[in-house]
Amino acid sequence: MHQDVMLLDDRLTYLEQSFNAMDDKTKALSSGMDKFKKEGNEKNQDIRNKYADLSVIRNSLQEEIQALTGSLEEIEHQLNRHLESFEESNNSKEEKLGLVDENVASNTGRIIRMEKYLGLESSLRKESGNEAVKGKSRKELSEDKLYTTAKKAFDKGDLDTSRQSFRALLKKYPKSKNADNAQFWIGETYFREKWYEKAILEYQEVVDKYPKGNKVPAALLKQGMAFHKIGETANALRWFNELIEKFPKSNEANIARKKINSFK
Repeated sequence: MHQDVMLLDDRLTYLEQSFNAMDDKTKALSSGMDKFKKEGNEKNQDIRNKYADLSVIRNSLQEEIQALTGSLEEIEHQLNRHLESFEESNNSKEEKLGLVDENVASNTGRIIRMEKYLGLESSLRKESGNEAVKGKSRKELSEDKLYTTAKKAFDKGDLDTSRQSFRALLKKYPKSKNADNAQFWIGETYFREKWYEKAILEYQEVVDKYPKGNKVPAALLKQGMAFHKIGETANALRWFNELIEKFPKSNEANIARKKINSFK
């Protein structure tokens, strides 16, 4: 009937409109997919380019690290040679002074024997006690002067000279009252140079050789700080806790507590 035809015609028109709308959406979706794929490809290419750049940078850094490592090893070798030369020079001077002292002692003995044989009072025997006191005084002055010179070099930033002078003090006066301080400052020279592994070993010498010295708390603290500098937090905590356990009332222990809290 005519009414049914009109109804079907309306439905057909509606379906055609729906189909056209669906077709438009499909085209829009397809266009969006193409754009998304294009952007994705561009991003992937950008990532590949960045990865390639990072690989080049990493290889360059590895080459620089190898070059720096070689330079450090060469510098360490040269420093060791200078130190050996310095020590050999000191040993040679000490040997010469020893020979002079032996000659003086030998001649002094001969003079005393001759005066005794002639029945004269020996002025040398009178002065021998005073000379011993003066000799001891000169030794102490020499020891203190060497320590002061080394510390001044450290304060001025001349770490190599400072380190060699402190080592010379320890070699010449191993039982010096400043021995533990000298050993500690040797560790400080390496810490200043950011050679933290070497500094840790030198600080340990303070703990091992001078356990009753006044620099042990400071040595433990700086060991913990050196471990922290090279990223070994567990070892840093271990040294800080050892310091707090052994010297709980020291200023170094207070600093260690603050360091531990900063890790949390």
